[in-house]
Amino acid sequence: LKMTNEGKIILFVASLGEEARKKAFELLRTVREAGISADMDYLGRSLKAQMKLADRIGAKKVLIIGEDEIKKGCAILKDMKTGEQKEVFFSQIREELE
Repeated sequence: LKMTNEGKIILFVASLGEEARKKAFELLRTVREAGISADMDYLGRSLKAQMKLADRIGAKKVLIIGEDEIKKGCAILKDMKTGEQKEVFFSQIREELE
C-alpha cells in the first residue's frame, strides 16, 4: 500500500445518498486495488460530519459524491491541505491519485 510516512489515509470517500454510497463502495475498491490507502463513512453521516472524520483521520484528499455527481459521471476531489477542489471523472480517479 502506498502510504505516507505516518501511514495515513490518502483518500477518504464522502457520499450523499444511497446511489452515491453504492458508487463510493465501488470506487473505494478500485483505489484500494491500485494500492492507494482509502476509507469511507459506513454510517451514513452528513457531509459535514464526513469531512470532519476525514480531517480527523488525516486524509490527504476527499472524494465527494452526490446525486448530481452520479448523473455527470464525476466526483469532486478536494485537497484537504489547500482546500482546492476539482471535478474528476470516475474513470480518472486512480490517475489523479498516483
